[in-house]
Amino acid sequence: MKAFVDRWVLFFTAWGAVAVIGWRSFRSRLRMSHKNGILAAGRIRIVDAPAFPEHDFFRPGAEFPCRLRHASISYLDDAMLVVRAASLKFADTRFESPLDLLMNNGQTSFFWDVTSFMGFGSVTNQGRDPHFVKWMEDYPLTRKSLLESVRRDPSTFAQLYYYSQTPFEFRARDGRPRFVKFRLIPEDRGKEDGLPNWDEEPWNTGWTQGLLPGETRSRNYLKDEYRERVARGPVTYHLQLQLHEQRPGDSRDTLLSCMVVWDEATHPWMDLATVTIDRTLSYDEEERTLFTIGNLPPSMGITPARSVDDPASLNYLRLRGGWIRRARLFAIRLFGAPPPIPNERTPGYFNPV
Repeated sequence: MKAFVDRWVLFFTAWGAVAVIGWRSFRSRLRMSHKNGILAAGRIRIVDAPAFPEHDFFRPGAEFPCRLRHASISYLDDAMLVVRAASLKFADTRFESPLDLLMNNGQTSFFWDVTSFMGFGSVTNQGRDPHFVKWMEDYPLTRKSLLESVRRDPSTFAQLYYYSQTPFEFRARDGRPRFVKFRLIPEDRGKEDGLPNWDEEPWNTGWTQGLLPGETRSRNYLKDEYRERVARGPVTYHLQLQLHEQRPGDSRDTLLSCMVVWDEATHPWMDLATVTIDRTLSYDEEERTLFTIGNLPPSMGITPARSVDDPASLNYLRLRGGWIRRARLFAIRLFGAPPPIPNERTPGYFNPV
């Protein structure tokens, strides 16, 4: 009986959140969180000699057209202390594709199930800083995730590390049950750019995300840099995966949680593909391109969730978030895309002091 009730509570809570956020997205025509981005396109090529088990989708040497959207979350200013994102579509289309991967800086998230997502949303609606203080005191792992995920002044989107964070089911040809995580890393596999020096940050709380004093760069400096970089020649990344083979005694709360980092000594990152970006796309096309974790091949899957407190419930909610994206797209079809982000900051622009 409890399991039955838990699933219905999850159903109504998730769809209630989708309805509220979907209405907001419809009215604003803005994305829920990843509002500030740039869209590019190119190709993905699976490595010739994979170190991971044979897989029906990730076949050696297979190639796919792709779209890649980089974004700053969630303020409309590239110079703020925020998380950056990379959404990768295994197709050069606005929506349909065999696989979409949604990745952010940092290996862990600020929330880990539907309950914590709702709490985080409540704090955000109150205005974030200083309301995050109590949130961080109650959930210290969230503060750790925040400090490890935000980036200050990266020189380019192309020199950051992006992680899928939540695990998916990975159905290899050998039939052994596994879970998978993904990351996108720079071509040179070098040091990540934009890591904050917390000893020198004037707002070193982590949740105060404002501009540094005297900031004069364009609000769009990262997008402008990336557009110019791609125009000079292809930009390359490595897509990697990390596998966990299920074992007796595995804890669902840790295995499926986006707050748990898998040990690289036992779960090494393996090259999956090379991603080559050779052109950027228009603002209008960027606004009309949607990414969803519901775009999955049959050889991958989303673990069914049991309750609002189950770590699998986060992917359950993210999957239903596709309807939020559709609501925004429908509004754009009716009323047009919202105006692009201006370069200049207006008087009274956000300041954390």
